Amino acid sequence: MDAILHEWWPETLHGDIREDLGLDRLDSRRRRQRDQQFTIDVLENFRYSCAFCGFHAVLNGQPTGIDAAHVQWHALSGPDEVENGIALCKLHHWAFDKGIIGIDNEDRICIADVFVAQQDGGLPLESLAKRPLAVQPRNKTIGERFLVWHRSNVYLGAL
Repeated sequence: MDAILHEWWPETLHGDIREDLGLDRLDSRRRRQRDQQFTIDVLENFRYSCAFCGFHAVLNGQPTGIDAAHVQWHALSGPDEVENGIALCKLHHWAFDKGIIGIDNEDRICIADVFVAQQDGGLPLESLAKRPLAVQPRNKTIGERFLVWHRSNVYLGAL
């Protein structure tokens, strides 16, 4: 099962899929190696801050709570290139991989209309709609071909 998960879905969705299927957590032995430099380069490109909300935290001198997310999923041949990366906090990484959040043709955040928050509290995802990215890339912008892939294969809303 783990090989199938790693082959077809990003790691942020594995827990949800396992839970939906009622499976216990399994060890993975087969997966394409990730380039650790990708993580470093993407996080530096976005100043260790979430591109959607600007979240930036440090724990014991180390940035924390921020992931280097692949726009075109690593599991589906998304390359470990800075242009295929975006720095996201844990919540927004999950929502991006779920297709709840996307980036439109004008580099504005979009929220799928099929998503509805069930309780008030915190900053609702919907409040990000139509905003520009909170943190712009320092050197390399997100490649349009990767954004097109995400819009076509992951994002659940209409643009």
